[in-house]
Amino acid sequence: MPISHAMFATAPRGLEELLADELAGLGLQAVEVRRGGAAFEADLAGAYRVCLWSRIANRVLLPLVRFDAADDDALYAGVRSVQWMEHLGPENTLAVDFTGINAALGHGRFAEQRVKDAVVDQIRAHTGERPSVDKDAPDLRINVHMH
Repeated sequence: MPISHAMFATAPRGLEELLADELAGLGLQAVEVRRGGAAFEADLAGAYRVCLWSRIANRVLLPLVRFDAADDDALYAGVRSVQWMEHLGPENTLAVDFTGINAALGHGRFAEQRVKDAVVDQIRAHTGERPSVDKDAPDLRINVHMH
């Protein structure tokens, strides 16, 4: 039996409800309208259906972890709790996209930097080397949303 995952499809502002209707029409389960898109549950085949057939979704994201982050140290610790070596090696490149607002973290660039630091520090601790950043064409793009 295929494994179902909680996923999120992004959409332009104002189109979230239309996206949710479209996802339900594609046979996806537990579809919920959220700011900036719609949450849903699906196996990988369902995610591929969204990528192939959705006219509204911009991206389909698979959340790896959820955690509370009251400040930059908590953000760093939460990101570092992910086993990044399962997704990225020191020979690969990464980019971080951060959205959301948190008074303790200030602007998004600082939060992006802390996320990147947590990932590369963990990989360096395991391998002695670190991945590089490539904002244009990374091997792995990490999307972080604070709410």
